[in-house]
Amino acid sequence: MKKKVLLILCLLVVLTACSSKKMEGFSNDLKSGNYLVGRDMPEGEYSAKWINGTGKLRIIANDENLVDDIFGPEHQKTAIHEMDNIVLDADTRVLVMGDLELELTSTSLKSEEYSPVKTDDANAIELEADKEFVIGSDIPEGLYTIQVIEGNGYVSSPNFPDGGISQTMGDKDNNLYLLEYRNVELIEGANLTTSGVSVKLIPMVGI
Repeated sequence: MKKKVLLILCLLVVLTACSSKKMEGFSNDLKSGNYLVGRDMPEGEYSAKWINGTGKLRIIANDENLVDDIFGPEHQKTAIHEMDNIVLDADTRVLVMGDLELELTSTSLKSEEYSPVKTDDANAIELEADKEFVIGSDIPEGLYTIQVIEGNGYVSSPNFPDGGISQTMGDKDNNLYLLEYRNVELIEGANLTTSGVSVKLIPMVGI
């Protein structure tokens, strides 16, 4: 009997250790785009570390900017290179702007639950430059990654920064012009405007 109890206790210790390790194992590279806690990453506390480019990290919860800082390489005195103790609760928005690329790594997690998405390239939609498209009529409502086809200009929707887009995009070899912006939420009845640049909308679907 004592051996059985001891064996059960040992198993519980092992399972608890494995569970803890799993809870602290989330890490992802974030490029220009919108990210939503609960969809793109689980709730928890994180650190952010600069990888490449220069741009702003905005974290928004309940219409309040929790973080609004410029990240960049160490030689840029006005830019941040890394940040710790970032608390991300459910439905908090994380915006990565400019050509910035960050590594987001959890230090502790409140939950393992999130609903990651991937691109559905087979159902991409091409949009001409200098047009205004009505969501739900010209374009299906949904979540998209937007990629440049040709030209240089501006792409916008009215729900920025609440999941929309308001970005300079183009094929210039210039970090002011983005080639891609991830996870744009296009809401029925709103408009998507392409000024000076043609783009491809790639639907994002659950994995």
